[in-house]
Amino acid sequence: MNLDRDFTERARRVFRDEDDLLAVILRAHLVLEHCLEIRLRRIFKLPDVLNGRRFGRLGFAQKAAVFVGLTHPSNKCQDLLLGFNKLRNRAAHIEGSDLNQATQKILSTSIVLDPDEDFDPDATVKWAFFMALRELDLADQILEEKHKGVRLR
Repeated sequence: MNLDRDFTERARRVFRDEDDLLAVILRAHLVLEHCLEIRLRRIFKLPDVLNGRRFGRLGFAQKAAVFVGLTHPSNKCQDLLLGFNKLRNRAAHIEGSDLNQATQKILSTSIVLDPDEDFDPDATVKWAFFMALRELDLADQILEEKHKGVRLR
């Protein structure tokens, strides 16, 4: 499957954003939603149903539910998708240290966090995003340029 250049650049920007945790969360969520749509379009016999004209638009949670129902991905993939959706929804209503705490709490259910390490919310979101891309079998295509400009930790 070929991904368009604009999409892969948006995905790579998640790793390059360093200043704004909220921007990283929102961009990662948007890219993952697009990834779900890409995967669903490959499965659906009528992929245009996702355009939203006749049947309405599916949101992230609905796309994730349909994807899980059709493909039965790993529990880790399911946890990451649920975690990113919950984190994005929570991030819309809080900021600052509350956002850092919410990130730690929500993503600790999706990935293993070392309690002895200082928590870095930015790096954790990027790591979870990478793992989600990998679970969706899109990481290699998005990061094919030898991880150019990528800072995971």
